[in-house]
Amino acid sequence: MAAVAEFSELWVKDEDPDAFDARLQAAMDAAYAAEPGLIAWLAHRDLKAADHLVVYKLFRDEAARGRHGASGGGDTGPAGVVTTGLMAAHSPIRHVTAPDSPVAIFVQCRVDDPQAFDPSMTGHVGRTLANEPGCLAFGWHRDPENPPAVQLFELYASRDALSEHRRSEHLAFFRGESEHLMLEAKIHYAALAIHTPLDRLLGYFGRAG
Repeated sequence: MAAVAEFSELWVKDEDPDAFDARLQAAMDAAYAAEPGLIAWLAHRDLKAADHLVVYKLFRDEAARGRHGASGGGDTGPAGVVTTGLMAAHSPIRHVTAPDSPVAIFVQCRVDDPQAFDPSMTGHVGRTLANEPGCLAFGWHRDPENPPAVQLFELYASRDALSEHRRSEHLAFFRGESEHLMLEAKIHYAALAIHTPLDRLLGYFGRAG
C-alpha cells in the first residue's frame, strides 16, 4: 500500500517555546517507540519566522496513520492535510551525508496538467536522490480529496547541501521543463527543529547500512 503523509502548520504564540518544544518532543518519542508504522514526525522552524513550525508526518500506510490518530498521542496542534499515494523515487541503496543542522523545503502548489508534470517530477526526484548524498529525503504527494493540490517535501543534510542542490544541473533542467506547471506555489524554507530519529526516514529513501 502507498505511504501516507500529513502536513500541518503551527504558530507557537501562547505557550512558552521551551515548554512547547519539550511537550512535542515527548509526544514524538512516545509515538516513535510505540508505532513501527510511523516513519517520521518532523517539526521544522521557519527560517523567516521563529514562531512558525511546519510539521511533516510520514506513515507506511493508511492503517498506520489511523493507529496514530486513534492513540491521541499526535494531538499537539491543528489537524494536518492528509495526502495519500506518496510519489517517491526509491533509489538504489545509497550513502548520504551525515545530517548537520538539516534544512527542509516545503512546496504547496496546484498542478492542472498531471500528464506533463508527474513524469517530470518523478524524474527530478530520482535524479536528485541518485546524485546528491546531501539530499536525505525527497517525496511528493497529491491530495486525494483535491487532486490538483500537490505538496513537495525535501530534506537536506545542511544549508551547504541545499545550496548544492540549488546549483545543480538537474534542478535547472526541471525548472525549465516543469516549473511553469506549479501554479500558486507557496514555499517554506525551514530548519529541522524537533523530530523523531531519522533512521526510518533515511532507510525509506534508500540510505546504505
